[in-house]
Amino acid sequence: ELRKQTEELQEQNVELEQQRLSLEEAGRLKSQFLSNMSHELRTPLNSVMALSRVLMMQAKTKLSAEEVNYLEIIERNGKNLLTLINDILDLSKIEAGRMDVNPKPFSLIQTLENIIESIAPLASEKQIELRQEIPEDLPSLESDEIRISQILQNLLSNAVKFTDAGSVIVSVESDRDKVSVRIADTGIGIEENDLPCIFDEFRQVDGTSARRHEGTGLGLAIARKAARILGGDIAVQSTPGKGSTFILTLPLTWQGTAAVYEPIVLRQPSAVKSKHRTILVVDDEPAMAAMISRYLLQEGYNTVTATSGAEALILAARELPFAITLDIIMPDMDGWEVLQGLKKNRETKDIPVIIVSISEDKETGFALGAVGYITKPVSKKLLISEIQKIGKPGTRSIMIVDDNDLDRQQIRRIIEEEGLKPIVAENGAACLELIQKQIPDVLVLDLMMPEPDGFAVLERIRSNPATRSLPIIVVTAKDLTEEDRKKLSGNVFSVLEKSAATSATLLAEIKRILMDLEGLPKHPEVKNPAALPRILIVEDNEAAIIQVKAVLESAGYIADVARGGQEAFDYVSRTIPDGIVLDLMMPEIDGFAVLEKIRSTKATVKIPVLILTAKDLTPEDFKKLSANHIQQLVQKGDVDRESLLFKIRAMLGRSESPARLYESAGGRRGSFPVALERRREVKPYPIERRKGPHAFPEAAILIVEDNPDNMTTIKAVLQNRYRILEATDGEEGLRMAEEARPDLILLDMALPKMDGLTVVRHLKDNKELSPIPVIAMTAQVMKGDRERILDGGCDDYIAKPIDPEGFLKKISEWLKG
Repeated sequence: ELRKQTEELQEQNVELEQQRLSLEEAGRLKSQFLSNMSHELRTPLNSVMALSRVLMMQAKTKLSAEEVNYLEIIERNGKNLLTLINDILDLSKIEAGRMDVNPKPFSLIQTLENIIESIAPLASEKQIELRQEIPEDLPSLESDEIRISQILQNLLSNAVKFTDAGSVIVSVESDRDKVSVRIADTGIGIEENDLPCIFDEFRQVDGTSARRHEGTGLGLAIARKAARILGGDIAVQSTPGKGSTFILTLPLTWQGTAAVYEPIVLRQPSAVKSKHRTILVVDDEPAMAAMISRYLLQEGYNTVTATSGAEALILAARELPFAITLDIIMPDMDGWEVLQGLKKNRETKDIPVIIVSISEDKETGFALGAVGYITKPVSKKLLISEIQKIGKPGTRSIMIVDDNDLDRQQIRRIIEEEGLKPIVAENGAACLELIQKQIPDVLVLDLMMPEPDGFAVLERIRSNPATRSLPIIVVTAKDLTEEDRKKLSGNVFSVLEKSAATSATLLAEIKRILMDLEGLPKHPEVKNPAALPRILIVEDNEAAIIQVKAVLESAGYIADVARGGQEAFDYVSRTIPDGIVLDLMMPEIDGFAVLEKIRSTKATVKIPVLILTAKDLTPEDFKKLSANHIQQLVQKGDVDRESLLFKIRAMLGRSESPARLYESAGGRRGSFPVALERRREVKPYPIERRKGPHAFPEAAILIVEDNPDNMTTIKAVLQNRYRILEATDGEEGLRMAEEARPDLILLDMALPKMDGLTVVRHLKDNKELSPIPVIAMTAQVMKGDRERILDGGCDDYIAKPIDPEGFLKKISEWLKG
C-alpha cells in the first residue's frame, strides 16, 4: 500500500511538473504574442500619427480650422491607442520577468517638475490647484529614470483625472536610505472594500457602462509591479468623497542586479579630433550598434550609443551630435516616436537623421524629416555615403538678390561657409538677367530695392514656366501689409525679417529647402511651356477655392486665385491665363460684369471661361453667357473631380491631361511635377452645397455621445446633411429626446450618469417617443453584444469605428422609413 501511494505521488509530481512546464510555455507564448502584436500594431499606428502631424505642419495654411482639428483628433487618439498597446506590452514583460531596467543617477526634482508641467494644463482647465512641496536639497536618485517617470505620470494623471474640485499636492521626503513621493488629491476617493484590489490588472473601482471616467485598469497594476522591480513600493490611503493619497517609496541607491548604466562613447585620439564629428547611434541590439559605431570610427567619426528611444532623446539633447543613425523597430519607443521627439525639441530638430532599419517604410521616414534611409543588413559603403551627404549638397547654388552691399556680403559669407555656391545680384534687373543664364537651386530675395522691386522680380519669375517652381526665401526689412502678404502667399517658401534673419535661421531655411529638393525626382526642362496650362480661379468662397485649386493642382494645372472682380481685372492686365474658372455670384463686381470686361479687350477676348455657380440661371442669364461664348458650366453642389477636369480639358480644347502633354514635351514618364514639384494625392474638398435660409434639411438627428472626438467624427461624416442635436450623457440625451422629438437617435452604449440600454428602455416605454428609431453606436463588439443591444430596445446597431459610407447609407434608410 505504501509503494502504491509512493507511485501515485510520483505520478502526481510528474503531472504537476508537466502542468508547470505547460504554464511556463503558455506564459512564454503569451508574452511573445503580445510583444509581436505590439510591434505589428505600433508600426502602422505610428505612421498614422506621424503623417497626421506632418499634414498639420505642412498643410495648416491650406486647411480650415475644422479640418486641422480632425487631424489633431487623429493624432490624439493614436497616442491614446499607443499608450494602451504599450501598457499591455509592459504588463506582459513584467509578468515574464523581462522588463528592461537601466539604472543611473538622475535628478528626481527635474523629473517631477517635467511631469507637473505636462499635467498643469489639464489641472488648469478643471480649475484644480496643482501644488508642489519639494525640498531644494533633495539628493540624486540612482534608479531607472524612464520607469519612475511612467509611475509618477500615472499617479499624478489619476489624481487630476479623479478630482473635480480642490487640489492635488505633490510632496517629497527623504532620509539616508530612501525617498518618498506623496501625491494627495481631494477627489472622489476609494471605498474601503475596493482598496485591496485597485492594483489588480484590469480592475476598476467603477466598471459599469455608465462610469464617468474611462480607462483600462492597467495603469496602477503596472505602476506597483514596476516600483517593486525597482526595489520600492506604492501604498494608498483614501476616504470616499474626501480624496486619496498615493505614496511611492524608492531606495536612494540602486539595490538590484543590473549594472548602473553609462552610455558607450567611442572617441578618436585627441591629436586628430579637430576633424571628427560625433554621431549618435540608436539601436536596441548592442551588437548592431557596436558594428555601426565601428564603421563610423574607422571613417574618423566619434560615436555615442543609445539602446532605447527614450535614452536617444536624452543623449541627443545632451550631446547635440552632428548626425543620428536611428533604428525603427525598438521596444517601448520605436524610431518613428524618436524622430517625432527629435523634431519637436528646438535643440535637436535640425540634427540630420539617417534611418537604419529592416523596415522599408521610407515614405514615413522622409515625411518626418529623415535625410537618409538604409535597410538592414547594413552596408558600410552605403552608410558612409549617406553620412557624407549631410551638409555637402555639392554644387547647389544660392542666388542672393539685395541692393544693400553689407547685407549681401553677410548672406554670401553664410552660404560660402556651408560649402554652397553663391550667385550675387545687386538689384532686381541683375537678378532677372542672371537667371536667364543660370537658374539657381534657391533664390534669397530682398523686397525693398529700386525698380524693379522684389515684388516685380517675384512676378516675373513666377510668370516664366522655367522658373515658376524655383524655391524663394524672402528676406526683408519691410513692414509687410496684408496686401503684401497676399502677393507673397503661395509664391515663396518662407519670409524672414532682416532683424531676425540670423545666420542660423537663414541657413536652416536653405537646408530645409535643399533637403526637400534632394528627395524630389530631377525633371528635364519642359520644352513646351504650353504643356503646363495656367488656370485663373475667380471666386470669393474660400471652400470652393480650396476644392477647385486642389483638383486642378492634383491634375497638373497651375492654379492662380482672384478673390473678386477687381482682383481678376488686375491679374489679366499682367498675365494672360490659359483659362478662367469664374463664379457668377460675387459681391461688388459679379461674374457677369467680369465676363463682359474680359470679352471687351483684344488681349483677353479669346480666353476660354468655365462658369462655376450656385445660382439658378434664368433664360436671360443663359443668353448673356451664350453671347460671351460660354460653353462650359458647372453647378456648385454637383461638381466632382472627374467631371470638373473633363470640362476643364473641354474648355481648353485638349483631350489629354497635362501629365501626358508634359511627357510629349520632353518630360520623363511618371515624373510630372505637381504643385511646386511636390507630388501628392489631393482629395477634393466638399463644395458647400447649400446657402441661405435653407442651409439644413428638415430631418433632425440627436447624437448621444460622451467622447468629444467621437462626436466630432460623427458630425464630420454627417456634414450639413441634417440638423444635429448633441448630448454628452444618458440623462441629457433622454431629456433632449423628450423636448426636441428628433427624427433619429444615434446612441452610444457606454455613457456617464445613465448608460445606453437604460436610455433606450425609457424611450421605448414612452408611447410618444417609442416610434423614434434608435441606432446603437458602440465599441461593444464581442460575441452576443449585438443581440443583447437589439433585444434591449435599439432598432439597429453600428459598430465603432464607423465606416462612413455604410453609416450614411444606414441613416438614410431609417429616415426614409
